[in-house]
Amino acid sequence: MKKITSLNQPKFSENKVDQIRNEIKRELVPKIEEYVSNHKLFRDKEVNISFAQEGSNSLVVIIETEDKKYVLKISVSKNPSEAEGTFLKVWEKDGVSVPKVIEEGLLNQRSFILMDFVKADILGKAYSPEEMISRNIFVELGSILSKMHLRSVKGYGFLRNGHPEFRDFSEWSSKLATSRFAYIKEYSILNDEEHGSITKSIDIIEQYLVSDDRSTYCHNDFTLFNAFATNPITIFDPSPAFAHPYIDLGLAIVLMVSMYEYDSDEVVRQLIEGYFGSKTIDLQVLHAFVVFNSHGRIPRWHMT
Repeated sequence: MKKITSLNQPKFSENKVDQIRNEIKRELVPKIEEYVSNHKLFRDKEVNISFAQEGSNSLVVIIETEDKKYVLKISVSKNPSEAEGTFLKVWEKDGVSVPKVIEEGLLNQRSFILMDFVKADILGKAYSPEEMISRNIFVELGSILSKMHLRSVKGYGFLRNGHPEFRDFSEWSSKLATSRFAYIKEYSILNDEEHGSITKSIDIIEQYLVSDDRSTYCHNDFTLFNAFATNPITIFDPSPAFAHPYIDLGLAIVLMVSMYEYDSDEVVRQLIEGYFGSKTIDLQVLHAFVVFNSHGRIPRWHMT
C-alpha cells in the first residue's frame, strides 16, 4: 500500500433515535482503513476514501484508486439484514440494472458489500418533479419494481442467519401491531376517518392473501433517492426483506407521495400503470397495503 488519504469524516445524525448508529460508525472508521490496506484490489496503490453524507442505515464509503472507483457499503442498522448483495444479484439476473457486486462479508461484525461505483446523478436530483412526470419516469419505476418481484420465496421479513424472521403475513403484522401500530395510536398520529383503518386494512389484506399468498424479494425503500439517472434506471440501496409484492408497491407509493412535492395523483397513476400494465387490479386491496405501510413507516418519521 502506497498511501491511504481520508478526504472527510462520516456524517453523524443529531436525532436521538440515531445515536446507536453514530457509535457503530465511529467504531467502523479505523476498521475501514484496515480493510482497504489489506485488500488485493488496493495493494500498492494510492487510495482516497471519502464518506457519503446521506443515509442513516448504512455507512457508505467511496474508495478511489488511480484508475477506478468502488463503493463499500456497511450496515449500521440496529437489526441489519444480511442479504443486500444476494438481492442485487437476483435482480440483476432478472434484468434489473443494479450496481455490480464484487464481494460481501463482515467488517467488525457488520455486514458489508463492495460494489462498482455508478457514475450518475441520483434520480431525485437529476430531474425536477415536473420533468419526472412529463418523462413518465414513474411508469418506468413501476415497471422495474414489477420485474424485481418475479421470483417467489418462502417467509416474511428480514433475513437472520439465512432465514426470514416470520412465517407469514399474520405473524409479521402481529409484531408490527405491538410496536409501530401501538406508537401511532399512543400519539394519535393517524385516525380511521381521515387516513383509513389499519384494522380493516389488515382484514382486507388477509382475505386477499387466501388466494394470493406470494412472497418475493422486496426493496423495502424504493424511492427516487435510491435510483441512479442512468438508461435504464439503476436501482440500489435496498432494505432487503421478503414480503408480498404489493407490500413493496404500497410502500413505494407511500414514500413517493410523502417525500416530494408534485402531483401525487399522477405519480400514483404512473406507478400503477408501470407496475400492472394491462392487468386488472383491485384498488381496495392496493389501498389496504398503502394504509398498512403508512402505519409501518410513519412512527420513525415522527420520532425524527
